[in-house]
Amino acid sequence: MKDIKNILLYFYGINISDISCNNTSYSFYIDYNLYFLTKIIRPYKEVIAINELLMSYKNNYHKMIINKFGNYISEVKNQGYVLLKTEYPLHKEIDLRDIIYNQKVVQNYKVLNRTNYEELWSSKVDYLEYQINELGLNYKIIKNSYNYYIGLAENAIHYFNLINTNNEKLVISTKRIYYPNYSKDYYNPLNIVIDYRIRDIAEYIKASFFKGINVLDELKSVIELNTLSDIEYSLLYARLLFPTYYFDLVGYILENNMNESKLLDILDKASEYEEFLKEVYILINKKTAITAIDWLNR
Repeated sequence: MKDIKNILLYFYGINISDISCNNTSYSFYIDYNLYFLTKIIRPYKEVIAINELLMSYKNNYHKMIINKFGNYISEVKNQGYVLLKTEYPLHKEIDLRDIIYNQKVVQNYKVLNRTNYEELWSSKVDYLEYQINELGLNYKIIKNSYNYYIGLAENAIHYFNLINTNNEKLVISTKRIYYPNYSKDYYNPLNIVIDYRIRDIAEYIKASFFKGINVLDELKSVIELNTLSDIEYSLLYARLLFPTYYFDLVGYILENNMNESKLLDILDKASEYEEFLKEVYILINKKTAITAIDWLNR
């Protein structure tokens, strides 16, 4: 913690002793305002682009604070940090309606763009196979399950390739959404990417499902809002097919040498999630026709 105190003093002139640590961030209060000194775990050019983007829009994201040297990034021993001042109640839960109402259409910031699902998802499949070959020899649960989820991923890639996305709107989106979806994480600017409107919707649905939440009613309310295009419903289904939840957890387990039993909660719900996908297909098809997945609809 001494190093963190020195960073705050040197770069921001902040001399404070009461600091809390949480993974990659350090929090403290000044005059009842909560601040986070957060490690940067993405390219600096993306952080700079995020700041430029947010300066163009009125928003609820935590504010990036300039250091004494006129920069938003403070670097020590090749590790970058950003100081954030929270601008929104931290523990407000952001649901699907909130996500849709808060979406801001933007121009294509190429450095932040994450719409090339085929390339991104194929890379995830390749990397998972590499990880398992290099690190997964002693992980029986992973070795017995990964073929199924690679199959799901390949289904999602094929499904995406059937969709013409040329005219779809791009919005400020979130790298990952968890459930509960607290504003503390949702409004962290370091989580921002640019993607289709359905990214955050799909990731919220998946996160909710695997926490045991019946999210179908929320999805019905989204459909009733009548804000998504026919193409966006197909994109939503493609993203629901892709098992982000499995890839993220397996990667974390292998990279940190964790107990793989954490996967069992996901594996135990595999059949239930297939049924959920069938229900989502039926629900969307009442609104607009989307391509069926043969093996799911037998």
